[in-house]
Amino acid sequence: RGIVRLLALGLATPLRHAERLIYEARDLLLLHQGVGVAKDFSRALAERAVERACLESGAAVPRDRAAFEAALERGRPEVIETAERLIASLTVSLTEYQRVRRELDALPSGLDAELLADARRALDELFHAGFVRDTPDPWLDGLGRLAKSVGRRAEKLRGMQAVTATAQHDFHEARGRLAALTARLRAGESIPAELGQLKWLVAEYGVQLFAQELKTAVPVSAKRVAAAFAAAEGRLARA
Repeated sequence: RGIVRLLALGLATPLRHAERLIYEARDLLLLHQGVGVAKDFSRALAERAVERACLESGAAVPRDRAAFEAALERGRPEVIETAERLIASLTVSLTEYQRVRRELDALPSGLDAELLADARRALDELFHAGFVRDTPDPWLDGLGRLAKSVGRRAEKLRGMQAVTATAQHDFHEARGRLAALTARLRAGESIPAELGQLKWLVAEYGVQLFAQELKTAVPVSAKRVAAAFAAAEGRLARA
């Protein structure tokens, strides 16, 4: 994040243009209301545009002046268009988020309260204050798909058959297990890579269980989820 801030300083002129585009995206800012502070959201979006434009996916961050200057020049012509693509992507995702929120609010009484509450938590965990900063690629552009899968999961609480009920409770258990692992982190401690990957694999597992037609961003199965839990638990045990 420090490197991204330095790159943002070096790209002050195109970044000002990108920030103006964000402030003028009124539909996006209206959709974001209730999620977090608009100023923080706009800044995070602009810095994410810098990160995507300047830093190649999967490559090491610059560690010397030559690499930094190369990253700066790589991103200079791309920042504005990257910001435009992010605005479009997040407008779609936040539209889906607001739609699913309304759907959850409209569900009839008498459904499993624990499972419905967990679906609400899952949605809020996807779209929390700081989600633009905290959501890695490729999931940032896929948040609308994940939100839709939460809605499908909640809708399937109606008149659950045995197979669906088993899937609901298995997924609820996986989310509870993930929350317990996350709670083991000390305040301010960085999230280990294994735990960060597990979070998104569990979210994709929800797609696999309740909304297969939406397709997962990565291969996922009960076996893969179990292996990811073992890796995350082992990593925390060594900490």
